[in-house]
Amino acid sequence: MRSVTWAKMTRRNWSSKLTTFGTGPQGETSALETTGALPRIGRSSSFAMIGGVVQIWAVLLVMWLQVAAPAAAAALHSTAAAAASGMATHRRLLAPQACASSSRALLTNGYFNMADGVDPRNMLVAATMANDAYPWTKEFGFSIIDVVQGLRPDQVAAYHKMLTDKYMKLGATSVEFTHQYSPNADVAAHAVVIGTPKNVFLAFRGTADIGQGWTSADISAVPHTAFNKTLQLYKAPYKSTMLAWQWALAEVRKAVAATDRPHSAKVYTTGHSLGGASAYISALLLREQGLNIGGVYAFGPYKTGTTCTPDQECWVTVYDRYLADVTSFWWNNQDPIPALLDSALGTTFANSAWGHVPRDKGWWRVVGDNCVKASGTKLADICPPEVDAADGVADGVCSRTLVEAHMPWVYLQKVARCTLLQDNRDRDSSRMDSCSRNAVWEGLLGLAAPYGRSESATVKRLGDLTAATPGQVDAAMNAALYGLRPAPGKL
Repeated sequence: MRSVTWAKMTRRNWSSKLTTFGTGPQGETSALETTGALPRIGRSSSFAMIGGVVQIWAVLLVMWLQVAAPAAAAALHSTAAAAASGMATHRRLLAPQACASSSRALLTNGYFNMADGVDPRNMLVAATMANDAYPWTKEFGFSIIDVVQGLRPDQVAAYHKMLTDKYMKLGATSVEFTHQYSPNADVAAHAVVIGTPKNVFLAFRGTADIGQGWTSADISAVPHTAFNKTLQLYKAPYKSTMLAWQWALAEVRKAVAATDRPHSAKVYTTGHSLGGASAYISALLLREQGLNIGGVYAFGPYKTGTTCTPDQECWVTVYDRYLADVTSFWWNNQDPIPALLDSALGTTFANSAWGHVPRDKGWWRVVGDNCVKASGTKLADICPPEVDAADGVADGVCSRTLVEAHMPWVYLQKVARCTLLQDNRDRDSSRMDSCSRNAVWEGLLGLAAPYGRSESATVKRLGDLTAATPGQVDAAMNAALYGLRPAPGKL
């Protein structure tokens, strides 16, 4: 069975040392162990001694019946139930502790780790939100062409209601959505603000309609002043972000004010493709407005602005100064979109005037099905040997999977696979994962939880994240990027 590679983690932080996580019995030993038979007491010819021993055993028996027996029974029941679901593969008893009633509220019950923005569970939540910003996923049921051509008002209302219902069950207190689109405009914007009692999430949709497609084709730079520095930004994500900016700023502020502790509440931004670049831009602008940014998650994003040497002022250096430590950049296998500007301009990825953020940290590369920390390694290049060979053909070409590798649900599948199959050795985190299992599968991913924790069962379920066929995806992307309406019956 193929294992999953991720950074070794504890509940508080991940180290940069790579560890292979499988599904084998490598958990730590709990405080309560099965120890076999009770200790034997040696015989004595003294009846007095026997009587004393009997009294002692009687007292111990009473104490055990009052205290230890219920705990042991509960622990045995817990272990048996876990084994039946395929999650307990080693012989140990966990200290008895029932799951909290809020175990479905993943956004507020501790599953989403506000103390560590790069916790893998946070990546899963962020990737789900980035995917949910597209209503064409199987869970929401809209056809791809409906999204490409622009949703009707009744479809927008239906999508907003389904999105609200989903995230309210996961712990949200408010869900707001903006759909700014016109078939005749050269720009569009779609964003979601999710408020909880503790924090706020802002998710941007990537290129999904003709308006955004036309915008993405404009590869010019536009100036924007942030933190008293004039930055040069890629026009497509900048225009899309700024179209929704005033709405997003007002909704984020309102959601922050409604949290239990507005002065310490954090804002998390996420997005896929053009939406990932918007997540970068909006996070920097929100930070400039004095808001506390807890995490920035970009999945297959465009290069967003110009780069320069560390001693100069440009998009990359200014962004890194304020947000590098909380930013995660994800690149799936041979997805060409992170290098889109270089392909369009004929420049090399390494020597381009455009740069990704953060510069030297927070990079993750999916190689095959493994999630690997890529910062400071060759995996941060456009076509390293491992990625070149991941499609089965080591030919120096990393552009064979233009559509498939870039799809938002593919990013979600990869992140979910790594998160759900990793061997987590932290007892509290393991218990959280166990208690939240159904909520993750049914509430967050919108899928029936598989039986067991095996790789094959997990992968099979994750394959149901979309009902779109490759032909439908190709036709829809052509329509979005080039304004080509597919022939009747193709979608």
